[in-house]
Amino acid sequence: MDYLQSIDEQLFLFLNSSYASWLDPLMVWISGTLTWIPLYLLLLYYIIKTRRITVWITLLCLVLLIVLTDQGSGFFKAWVERPRPCYDVSTAPLARLLTGCGGQYGFFSAHAANTFGLATFVFLLFRKKLFFLGLLFFWAFLVSYSRIYVGKHFPGDVLAGGIFGIFAGWVVYKAEVWFQDLYAWITMLRLRSVFARNYA
Repeated sequence: MDYLQSIDEQLFLFLNSSYASWLDPLMVWISGTLTWIPLYLLLLYYIIKTRRITVWITLLCLVLLIVLTDQGSGFFKAWVERPRPCYDVSTAPLARLLTGCGGQYGFFSAHAANTFGLATFVFLLFRKKLFFLGLLFFWAFLVSYSRIYVGKHFPGDVLAGGIFGIFAGWVVYKAEVWFQDLYAWITMLRLRSVFARNYA
């Protein structure tokens, strides 16, 4: 474990120190939470437009996904208690911080979990309708990498967050499919009941 942590620290220092001054403001912008509100609104609009009657099921699952990835990150941070690069004794003197340090613990990255979770969920929902949705994973990668660039997370934090997000996105997608099928089944039973009463 110490060996892997050492590799993670060295990789962080390499990536965090590989920068260009013109790239700094762009990476800070990419790393920002509010930056991607237009994208979220666009995805929300498309979900509402395409799901129509059962959109409430998809939206509830979307809320579940966000809670799962965000709170999952918080749980692991409190459990693992791995310091962020700016609090780690080995990397703090050398870490390059662009947006401050943040909370003390960084394993795993909520940004990585949230973005990869959302990318996975939306991709699985609409992969047969929108072929370019694979670009969402590039977006998730870019946001996750920016967290290393600005000095907030070790690569291991980002990798673990991404894996957790992909898994959470897949699980919630399966739940969404199950709820959609359940709703369709209940609706069919109701229609049969109404038909039976009216035409018996």
